[in-house]
Amino acid sequence: LVPFADLGCECHGVEIDPKICSIGENLLAARGYQAKMVEGHNRRLPYPDAHFDLLLSVATIHYESIEENVLAALREFRRVTKPGGSVYIATVGPRHAIQQRAEVLGNHRYRVRDYDFRNGEAFFFFDNELYLARYCKQVFDNVEVGRVTENLFSMTVDHMIALCR
Repeated sequence: LVPFADLGCECHGVEIDPKICSIGENLLAARGYQAKMVEGHNRRLPYPDAHFDLLLSVATIHYESIEENVLAALREFRRVTKPGGSVYIATVGPRHAIQQRAEVLGNHRYRVRDYDFRNGEAFFFFDNELYLARYCKQVFDNVEVGRVTENLFSMTVDHMIALCR
């Protein structure tokens, strides 16, 4: 949120745990920024319809473990975005270490293993940019997709991105 707060934008953040919300607000405040952090979930954003000009979903959509929940999250993103607004989504790509180590369950479902505290959790990974676009186009009229891959020391960080309008 810092780059947007630095530009003078009104910033909000949503986290699943109120403790994380408090930590986020405090970290931003310590740097001279304000943001309202609230408890919520991809499928239940605590905001009215057409509230945001821009919604950023960074490394969250894959936490939905089944297709129906992914589509519900995308519909929720659209609900809280103003007409003419944009939704930017960044999600794990197929070369990301978390997906590379995961067990395939089928139909874009994977179980995380040998990675971190998320081991054992089921995730919904888009297998490539075409699938990310396919799901986004079920909810949004205009969708552009891309991919960003970085090799950071011994780990590959691979993200697919979508800009939805």
